[in-house]
Amino acid sequence: MRKIPSYNLYGESPRPPWYDAFNFEWIVERSAPNDWHIDAHRHDALLQFLYIRGGGGEVLIENCLIEIVPPCVIMLPAQTVHGFNFAPDVDGLVITVAQRSIEAIASIAAPGLVPVLQRAGLMRVSASAARESSLMPIVELLEKEFRATDRARMAAGMPLLIALLCTWRVSVNMNRRRASHRRTGGRSRSNASGSWRRRISASIVPSSSMRRRSA
Repeated sequence: MRKIPSYNLYGESPRPPWYDAFNFEWIVERSAPNDWHIDAHRHDALLQFLYIRGGGGEVLIENCLIEIVPPCVIMLPAQTVHGFNFAPDVDGLVITVAQRSIEAIASIAAPGLVPVLQRAGLMRVSASAARESSLMPIVELLEKEFRATDRARMAAGMPLLIALLCTWRVSVNMNRRRASHRRTGGRSRSNASGSWRRRISASIVPSSSMRRRSA
């Protein structure tokens, strides 16, 4: 059986865990030099969050291949085996963050995020939700903090990432409520008191739409 390599960031030599505790990249930066293919690998202590706006491809999560249909979000907790085949026109970003650090902040600022941060998967985002959300302004702030040379960028980047995830959560909830309203013809209100975690779980690509990678 082939050994799955573990990196801090794909293709780079091991570094102290704190070094890449917050990293921002556009997908093209690392995938284009690798001919749009990222071999299966994992990160021992780092979570990765991908927001893909255009293009497409496939993501390997553990032993399942999932088609990337933008707009979508991909969550890859630490130690999740993953890889990618991107289309050359892919338009998206990947944020890498220390799993324990982001969970510690989320447990205080937004406890409902913690189980989401611990579950690997691809979550589709409706085109209307993507247009109406405030994701990209926060993304621009995240990139600005990362590109800055100030050593405090991680301290600023973590709360911004929490804000990004909460904004994404709101957009998903709004879209689901609208869909429910359309299905019922406006005769009943969607139940806003249900657990957000259950609503998010319902949007995760089901196993029936995945195809197993041959060993």
